[in-house]
Amino acid sequence: MNRSMIHAHSRASIGRRTSRGLRVAEGRQGLRRAQAVAAGFVALLGVGLGCSSGCKPDAENPATEYSIPDPPLDDVEPQVARVVAEAHSAVMRRPESLEAWGAYGEVLDAHRMLVEAEACYRRAWSLAPDEFRWTYLLATVLDDQEDRQEEAISMYGTASRIKPNYTTTWVRLGLLLYTLGRTSEAREALEKALEIREDVAIAHRTLGEVLAGLGRTDQALDHLETAAAMYPDDRKVQAALARTYERAGEPERARAAAEKARRLEVTIPIPDPIRYPIMEKNMSTLRLQKRAKRQIQSGDFAAAIENLKIVTDVTSENASAHFLLAKAYRRVGKQELTLRHLQTAVRIRDEFIPAHLLLGILYMKRGDPGKAVEQLRRARRHDENHPKVALQLATALGMRGDLDEAMGEFERAVELNPESAALHVNWGNVLLRQRDRREAIAHFREALRIDPEFIDAHYNLALVLEQIGRSDEAIEHYRHVASVRPRHPAAGRLARLESVSP
Repeated sequence: MNRSMIHAHSRASIGRRTSRGLRVAEGRQGLRRAQAVAAGFVALLGVGLGCSSGCKPDAENPATEYSIPDPPLDDVEPQVARVVAEAHSAVMRRPESLEAWGAYGEVLDAHRMLVEAEACYRRAWSLAPDEFRWTYLLATVLDDQEDRQEEAISMYGTASRIKPNYTTTWVRLGLLLYTLGRTSEAREALEKALEIREDVAIAHRTLGEVLAGLGRTDQALDHLETAAAMYPDDRKVQAALARTYERAGEPERARAAAEKARRLEVTIPIPDPIRYPIMEKNMSTLRLQKRAKRQIQSGDFAAAIENLKIVTDVTSENASAHFLLAKAYRRVGKQELTLRHLQTAVRIRDEFIPAHLLLGILYMKRGDPGKAVEQLRRARRHDENHPKVALQLATALGMRGDLDEAMGEFERAVELNPESAALHVNWGNVLLRQRDRREAIAHFREALRIDPEFIDAHYNLALVLEQIGRSDEAIEHYRHVASVRPRHPAAGRLARLESVSP
């Protein structure tokens, strides 16, 4: 195949199948080998590297054909097929548009159709060879293809010439060189990254591994310990520390790091503000569900709901997605939709205890403790010793009026989780239904021993103290609640009590 013709060939998963392409004749410069890469990159590697398919446009070959990648979409999820087809159509309509080629490349890249993404990025790069974005993105998709990594090194060099202070270019270059066993060059790239920005944990971690391999143990430990201070729960950094402590003659520290590594996962990210937004364009149900989980945690419930609606439409028997959607709907006050998706989750997976628990709690809030008891007993069938199930079942039994059975469940729950402040608050509430104020007060106080800031414990205790005429003590607890939550009903009760207190 003529090297001046970009024709996408897919390999692996969606992007590894032969692509169908529409050829578009372009009057443009062809590709040629780079005479040299950026001066800093040449100094870094100690040699002048050329791109296997060129690092500069060539004015000598004006007639070049480009193939618009058209990956087969029969086996992909419908929402993925839709966004790929839309981006493809945009290039079909505007084959001269840098923006259309770049956007199509990003969609393909986001869905790991690497060869097709490479073709689009290469076309965008040919249209704007001095624009950092397309040079860098082309380097990253070459990096992700094992048979293209030598060209990726050259493209990283070209990118570093255009924008020498983009730290992540040097980080990715260092990681790639280390992977290829070129440790001295990797060291220089990673040191360059840390010259630009000192707080890049992955550069410290990898440089520490490189230096350890070069026998520079003390320097290696400096970088590995720096990375560990920034990300103490990263498995790779702890494993590297274990090996390096062993070499340094510190067996106890080596054993401790190795033991810690066995319990951890890899957590250090590559800081990359260019690639992160591209990955957010991935529309697969797996990515949408993970994204929605983050959105729920950050409070963006509307976005989470839209993403999870797509997931549950495409994978209707996905119990976890229905559960997450229920949580999001609950936070925006959509109680009927919350119940519907929780019920769907437990229909699909009866052993889904968190869904049973939340259903039980919602039934209690709706004043239906009977349904709550039924739901929580279903959960208990799957785990007899689940502390939260025991707590909520005891609470539901108390609400239903089965007080003796509720007391037995509370005793069971406290055996399973003796340091639960919520357990003692709920227990105290049930005791109040039995008009046992003395024992209720004891449980509210126990809750505050466990969690001195627990608002419900302060407020419930204040209510009981007020009822039995111990206003001074009640004021103290109302005041604590009102100081934390000025709009809490405690503020009104505090004002009333203070107005009549001598």
